[in-house]
Amino acid sequence: MSAELKIRALSRDNAGEFFDFHERAGNWCFCVGWWTKTWDSWSLRTTEQNRSLRAALFEKGIFDGFLCYYGTQVVGWCQVGPASRYEKMLSQFDLAADDRVWAIGCILVHPDFRRRGISRFMIEQIIPKVFKLGAETIIALPKTGGDEDSADLWNGPRSVFECCGFIETKVVGTRKVVALARVAR
Repeated sequence: MSAELKIRALSRDNAGEFFDFHERAGNWCFCVGWWTKTWDSWSLRTTEQNRSLRAALFEKGIFDGFLCYYGTQVVGWCQVGPASRYEKMLSQFDLAADDRVWAIGCILVHPDFRRRGISRFMIEQIIPKVFKLGAETIIALPKTGGDEDSADLWNGPRSVFECCGFIETKVVGTRKVVALARVAR
């Protein structure tokens, strides 16, 4: 399957495909969780509120991630950007604001395409792109423990990060902070 997969940076040109994918995947959040001030009342937010917030981010020129295509169909999404943009993440995980540290905030694979290696493919493809964009370190926030169901995997599967060389830096509640540093050449 990976021969038919490709990654494209989110942009004005494919913003409509981002919205279509989230709607097809049944994802009401439109990947704006880290852009809200707190988790208080998060579950009370509506699909339209989240879609509107994402549209406002696009209007500001904020395109924080990559879409994964199987042929011409979007089958995956990975939110990634400078961690300093995500104030709630910095606070929740006690992270310093550093533009050289980029964070993978969310990974979503369409339900019909799960358990086919797409998350790993996305991370493997995104790592060099993010380093090329200036990151010195990439962090992610997978859930701890082995009782993960698909609802728990919105930060990405722990095993994928381990396979890609990320190492644990700390545990905060039910989430690990894992990191991958750029290797000096």
